[in-house]
Amino acid sequence: MLENRKMMMRLFPELFSKHVVAPVEHYPDMLLDNLRLCAPQGVDNPTVVVLAPGSFNSAYFEHAFLAQQTGVELVEGRDLFVRDESVFMRTTQGPKRVDVIYRRLDDDL
Repeated sequence: MLENRKMMMRLFPELFSKHVVAPVEHYPDMLLDNLRLCAPQGVDNPTVVVLAPGSFNSAYFEHAFLAQQTGVELVEGRDLFVRDESVFMRTTQGPKRVDVIYRRLDDDL
């Protein structure tokens, strides 16, 4: 991301000189830290996922990018199920409990 900022500064120097532009390199880390704080009490190492409506959604690339940048799984609704009042995701190693689900909504919704 740092390379992107440097490129933008070279391409649009007037933008950076006229406006206060805050760096966003740490956004994924900050988001993940805040999502982990939303985990149920007593969960020390929460499993966080990004829930996407599917690959045909206009924001799918953003969902995939966000999951990749934060290091969490990208899931769709069909990947999740509820058992004993807990949410689990299907994995190749078997069910894994999910503690926090990040779901982005379209403005129209």
